[in-house]
Amino acid sequence: MWTVFILAFAGVWTLQIVMAHVQARHYRATLHEMRNTTHAGYLGVGVHKPRWGVGSVVILVTNQERVVLKAAHMTGVTVFARFKPMTALVGKPLETLQKKGDKPLDKATIMAVERIEEQVNRKEGDEDGTEGRATLNAGEQAV
Repeated sequence: MWTVFILAFAGVWTLQIVMAHVQARHYRATLHEMRNTTHAGYLGVGVHKPRWGVGSVVILVTNQERVVLKAAHMTGVTVFARFKPMTALVGKPLETLQKKGDKPLDKATIMAVERIEEQVNRKEGDEDGTEGRATLNAGEQAV
């Protein structure tokens, strides 16, 4: 009896590890695809991951004028969640995006916008000569 239980547990655990690996590969491929959208713009990734409940990841790509060129989100609880396009955000200026919200998708979007704003501020600081850090563009951002 215990042998069956242990084997079933090990099988489910192994399946979870494999599916998490597949999801991580999908994340990296989506990030790479979006990173290649523009080499002169900005890429921001926002993550809202509560201990329990629905998590969300948002990837935004903007041009130099901070207009959203591409947006995608992944929301879910399981390893079966995949990125879906957020066509409602495409073409909107970054400043018009919602800055508050309680839903996981809203919180992840806010974080992605903040990441882009940080990159813009770093770049503007470099151009002013006030900061000595290197600028990350959409092709170089580390996640």
